[in-house]
Amino acid sequence: MKKPQMRAAPRQASSPLTDLSPNDVGLLVQHHMAHSSGNLHDVARWHMDDNVWNYIGYNYWIAFDGTIYKCRGFKQGAHVSNHNHYTYGIGYQGHFGSQNMTEEQLESGIILNAWLAQECGLSADEIVGHGDVAASACPERNFRMSELKDGVEAALEKGVSASELNAKIVYDGNDVKGFVEDGRTYVQLRNLADLVGVQIDYDNDTKEITFDGKVVDPIVIEGRSYLPVREVAEDIGLSVDWDQDSRTVLLK
Repeated sequence: MKKPQMRAAPRQASSPLTDLSPNDVGLLVQHHMAHSSGNLHDVARWHMDDNVWNYIGYNYWIAFDGTIYKCRGFKQGAHVSNHNHYTYGIGYQGHFGSQNMTEEQLESGIILNAWLAQECGLSADEIVGHGDVAASACPERNFRMSELKDGVEAALEKGVSASELNAKIVYDGNDVKGFVEDGRTYVQLRNLADLVGVQIDYDNDTKEITFDGKVVDPIVIEGRSYLPVREVAEDIGLSVDWDQDSRTVLLK
């Protein structure tokens, strides 16, 4: 599994940080900011100026748009008292007591946590919220923990992240997410449904996924559902063509 793309955090540490090897990490702790709009510059100000810490407390941080920032990285964090010596902390922009976690944050959270779990030799069971190790409501009720852990588990089982799998699929001029495996092209159901305008639903009780009213049994990678593109297209009345020059699947 490849290291995710990430940006450098703003500002620099004011003093050297303590190393924390992935081999010594036992938990990946998820946090929200308890603030509806605070960005990473705000977090840096809160932690470094107001708290007078030597750097941002989190190891990594994910913005609303899914951008991943490296803060302390493989250094000891300052995100949960008495547990920093064996945990990495991942912060997410937003207040998940009053706001919903974005789709982009969930996807990036799965990618980042799957990579960290692989590096640390952990399973999805070692992904926890701040409130699981300390007296806190963080990361609050709207944090999508079960989806995050399911996505990480699927990524670890497959050994790759969805971002490493790619296929060129186009519908009405729009790129559609998908991947190729064993010569077969798979398409992401949610992405295609949004573009075409068909309904996709998940039943929490039965765990069944319906696509355009039909129960389907997709491959799930990082919390995203995929089916063979030809099977899906024919069910919703689309034709499937192949453009050899651009090596693109065309849905019409």
